[in-house]
Amino acid sequence: MRVIVSQIGARQYYRIPRILERCGALHSFFTEFWAGRILRWGAHRFGNDMLLRMAERYHSELKNSKVYQVKEAWWSEFGARLLKQAKSTPYDFYIKQGQAFALGVIRVLRKQKITGSEYGFFGFACSSLETLRFLREEGIVTVLDQFDAGREHERIHKEELRRWPGWELPRSSTPEAYFDRIANEWDLASMIMVNSVWTRDALIKQGVDPGKIIVIPLTYDYVAGPIVKDFFGQRPLRVLCLGRVTLTKGIQYLMQAAAMLDDAVEIRIVGPIGITAKIVKDCPSNMTFLGAVRRSQIHAHYNWADVFVFPTLSDGFGLTQLEAMAHGLPIIATSRCGKVVTDGVDGFIVPPNDSEAIGHSLAQLAGDPMLCHKMAINCRRKIVNFQNLEDNGRLLLRAMEEYQI
Repeated sequence: MRVIVSQIGARQYYRIPRILERCGALHSFFTEFWAGRILRWGAHRFGNDMLLRMAERYHSELKNSKVYQVKEAWWSEFGARLLKQAKSTPYDFYIKQGQAFALGVIRVLRKQKITGSEYGFFGFACSSLETLRFLREEGIVTVLDQFDAGREHERIHKEELRRWPGWELPRSSTPEAYFDRIANEWDLASMIMVNSVWTRDALIKQGVDPGKIIVIPLTYDYVAGPIVKDFFGQRPLRVLCLGRVTLTKGIQYLMQAAAMLDDAVEIRIVGPIGITAKIVKDCPSNMTFLGAVRRSQIHAHYNWADVFVFPTLSDGFGLTQLEAMAHGLPIIATSRCGKVVTDGVDGFIVPPNDSEAIGHSLAQLAGDPMLCHKMAINCRRKIVNFQNLEDNGRLLLRAMEEYQI
């Protein structure tokens, strides 16, 4: 089977098209922006931050001959900036961008006369509806990647907004049109792929047929250098939290835990900040907010840390867990994400919304350097189980081929 992939952005470092390319099954890859050779050269030649970010929209494993830029979605970044001054919500933009992108994919597929059982399609939620409808008429098996818990994620977010008023930067709630769009995609897709049992169960609660859902965990094929840890209890435990800083990521409970630990820990928060400047200013003195960084800079933060904390209240998987594990960092995570951590072996699983459990786990590691080192070694042993992209590709291809039988 030859698979067509359509994807807005560089989600999971282009994991799906890379997997299929390694398996020899990638027919073509559609995206809204792809950094060409001249742009990449100019970015590294002149060192402009904006150009460097644009240059990261590329992966050497994907042949340029298989990559199609969808012109209908080129205006995406410009449109997003305009929305900051408009009354529309970001989700209104996502819908419009998704429609333009999906129709642009159809435009190319019509020219290529894609039809028949030898082809398959893989797309992502909110950007695939029109393409799915078109390919269904052509009898092509389709897979939709649902990367979060849908309405369940929104329910959790609203609950946290009520619990923690004044914490998050103002934003509109997700419109019904967005949920209607992805629900229609669920109906049209032959299969829905999720990366965790947490997301699968959330979709079933929303009426999705369990028989349509396949669970395939994420993979991460980067391996850091040898573990060199210098934590022996003579300095604060270095704790990293990397990702969007929002209520659904659990930043409020990490702050409460930090306040319990004083100078036993040093916590670094890396990622786009979605909480108010006042909350950041009033955070415990053992916390530092660094904001968003380029993808090429994240390894330095993992190398700085002794421990990784992931207090999410709802995540499709949480690729950062695998990134941390590859760098030999014990992980403190909740159960509302992909199952990576073995409790007590390579980290701790804590209940969601539980700052005391987070604090207790951090205190245990801060007070027991040998346990921290042992867990670090166990992390590097376990990451091997998540590194074979080809295995993930074979699981996906087998599911698509069996659907046709």
